[in-house]
Amino acid sequence: MQESRRVLRIFLASPHDVSAERAVADEVVASVNRTIGRQVGWEIDVYKWEDKAPGFGRPQEIINEMLDSCGLFIGLLWKWWGQQTGKYSSGFEEEFERAKARRKAQGEPELWLFFKTVDSDSRKDLGPQLTKVLEFRTLQINLREVLFQDVQGIEEWRTSLFEGLSEYLLKLFLSANEAQLKGSAAAPVPSTGNSEIALRLVPEGEQEIPRQLKDVSSLLGRVIDSGNLEFSTDDASLLQEFDVARLYLLSATWMSRRFTGEILGTHEMNLLYKHRKRLEPTAAERFQLIRTLVGGAGDLLPGWFWFRELTLQEVKGWLLILASRESEGIRARALETLASAGIEIAKSAWPGLPFHDDSSAVRRQAYEYLVRVGDRDALAFLDTLQSDGQDSLDDDIRVAKFKLLARLDPPKALADAVTKEEYISDYEMRILENGFSSVDEAVLLKGLKSSSERVRKLSLEELTRRGRVTVPVATELTHDPSIALRALAFESLARIGALTDFGEVRKRLSEKDSSLASGKTTLYQLMLGGPPPVKPDADSIIVTFYRTRSVDYLLDAVDWYSVNGPLTKPLSWTTTTNSRRSCGKTY
Repeated sequence: MQESRRVLRIFLASPHDVSAERAVADEVVASVNRTIGRQVGWEIDVYKWEDKAPGFGRPQEIINEMLDSCGLFIGLLWKWWGQQTGKYSSGFEEEFERAKARRKAQGEPELWLFFKTVDSDSRKDLGPQLTKVLEFRTLQINLREVLFQDVQGIEEWRTSLFEGLSEYLLKLFLSANEAQLKGSAAAPVPSTGNSEIALRLVPEGEQEIPRQLKDVSSLLGRVIDSGNLEFSTDDASLLQEFDVARLYLLSATWMSRRFTGEILGTHEMNLLYKHRKRLEPTAAERFQLIRTLVGGAGDLLPGWFWFRELTLQEVKGWLLILASRESEGIRARALETLASAGIEIAKSAWPGLPFHDDSSAVRRQAYEYLVRVGDRDALAFLDTLQSDGQDSLDDDIRVAKFKLLARLDPPKALADAVTKEEYISDYEMRILENGFSSVDEAVLLKGLKSSSERVRKLSLEELTRRGRVTVPVATELTHDPSIALRALAFESLARIGALTDFGEVRKRLSEKDSSLASGKTTLYQLMLGGPPPVKPDADSIIVTFYRTRSVDYLLDAVDWYSVNGPLTKPLSWTTTTNSRRSCGKTY
């Protein structure tokens, strides 16, 4: 038999200096056809100028015949522009302008442009060919008609092309099926070239519909004809466990695609997995299975068996597909899986991630992906997102930048957090706490003036650990709105022997903690069920000061009738005894 399969024709326009990339394009198309294409019933045919058989007439006219039937135009340039065709300065220019004109007139083909990065040595002496390429690139920037992508080398080209074709093929598949589900016989099929080749029959060695579906449908007919819809699971003459599971998968796939968008249930997936070696899923059913595996909660669903032959690149393609056009939960889970696995996608694909999605869960996972996988280029990319002026996303972007910087450069992230007057969540502070030991002293001194109590506290603690707290700095902090900070400041003064007014210590530590005036900290503690803040102990701070004094000072300070005198009694007795023992005297 023959299997109905839609075909996408692509034309790759490229001069001879990227012959290696053209060969890779053939490999990528074969991989996409073998995996994504086979699952969704689409096939890609790629055409290049060298594929055209010799013929009479202007050579470029012969190549243009292939070009005019394509549904996707892909242009790739490096250092070479090409030779004149009689109408244009190069074959590439004629192919691009012809495709763009047809796009404007007919809405097809889709246009993609790639520029392979030119090394610095080549830019020192451009020459006429490279000059033409760079002028063309600049023109595209100014016209803003076609979005293009720069690729560093052959591997980035391979990755970008695979991801782009995989996503594009699935969009065609979903669009065609949505049209069918609406029941409109006249609904347009996504353009893949001229109408005559939008759908063709490709000989295949397997049937379009698995034989087991026909067999199980016959069994279902027998059950219905018998009039006995209630039967024992042991009745061998009627539907068995596998038969029921097989019918369930088909009906659940139809229900999901046509009406609900739901994934399969945990128990049902386990039942299907039990019969995994026998099951022959259709393309739509395989898509439903992978939707379920990615979108299912708890990571408890079996199903790797049906996708065990996928390569990492192919898994990445599926996850990008599911992240781009699915229900909210599946999109978020696909992005979460990409991030958790550390799967890198081409940087040129970053703008396609759903940073502006209506779902906050999806947006959060898109940003989390950059946090987990991104490099310093991701920081610059987040800056461009922030410059778009969408206030509703500012906090998401700020947090993402902070978390990414904390991973890439913890000291820099900490310095920014200390010096910038921005709200810092408890989660963010937990990320930074261990990094205070690496911060410059100047930054810590600025941190003492931060609006964040936690930043001020951690900065003071680190300065105290380094022994870098001066009397003026500590004295100023004894007036801090936070009673905890005031206690730390007095403790710092006590450690360096600069605590002179004990009455001021007791007064300041008995005042109301004005840092709690807003109620935020108290409410946070109530929500978490945490203990109330511990009231500082003025006596322990005074004792710390006494430990820095001499024996004579302590003996003079002993006074049972003063508030602070009794605090010196144990210290003066211990110190005096140890001193006398060291002189060989016993009392």
